Amino acid sequence: MKKLLILFFVLLSSPLVYGDNEINIIIDEEVVNFTEEYGYPFIDENNRTQVPLRTALEQFGAEVGWIPDQSTATVKLNDNYIEVPIGESYIMVNGRKVENDTKALIKNGRTYLPLRVVFESLDASVSWESETRSINVVKEDYGQHIGQFARNIIGFDLNGNEISLRSLRGNKTLLTYFSTWWGACVYELGMLKSHQDMYDDLQIIAINLTYNDTKEKVLALANENEYNFPIIFDEDGQLSQMYDFSYIPFIVLLDDRGIIRYIGSAPSSIDDLRDLIKY
Repeated sequence: MKKLLILFFVLLSSPLVYGDNEINIIIDEEVVNFTEEYGYPFIDENNRTQVPLRTALEQFGAEVGWIPDQSTATVKLNDNYIEVPIGESYIMVNGRKVENDTKALIKNGRTYLPLRVVFESLDASVSWESETRSINVVKEDYGQHIGQFARNIIGFDLNGNEISLRSLRGNKTLLTYFSTWWGACVYELGMLKSHQDMYDDLQIIAINLTYNDTKEKVLALANENEYNFPIIFDEDGQLSQMYDFSYIPFIVLLDDRGIIRYIGSAPSSIDDLRDLIKY
């Protein structure tokens, strides 16, 4: 009865006072009804929310599975395939390793997954409402076209620091794809550097097409020109495959919510860039 009352008040957004262990998961405005059979969400020792594998993800529309000889949970939705090994601080998203600050685990015979990293890897946004102790999971319209949310990019800069495109929300962001051997790309990088020297209203990320370039050349170019924005290596071409382009330099402009506002050729001057980012 207590559980039913809690769910009722959450739906009405009433200022109900919750117990310390009560956590509600809401997916696209629908409260997930957890049961004793499959388990309840909880906060782990790393202060991260763990959710029962099957209940939450099946409501989200994903197909869940288990690889017994690898102690690994699997999640499949549309083009995304995720492997979540039990006891490891990472997950595999479409073959790419994504580090996490907590681990999937088995508790009382039930499999629990870290909520945020798994749902964000399925192109959802995750937010916390402290007043109701509720976690909101919202499916977003991700894609490669203007008006859609840009798919998350996770890479490492020249210093080995991880960069996540989703973490940059709140700022307009420009992605530029380049190679060191093409003069137009080198010119554009210089123009972007000049822009950053004068303005601070745009986050720039340069993505090197490393699969047809070399790290050594990128490092040499970066050191020579002292670029003031991060450069990510695209060694296997996965980051480039997010957008269908056949020329470089090629840019993608995102607004502060992460929505694609421009896709196409790079501007030829700072004035053109300033006009572009006004949209």
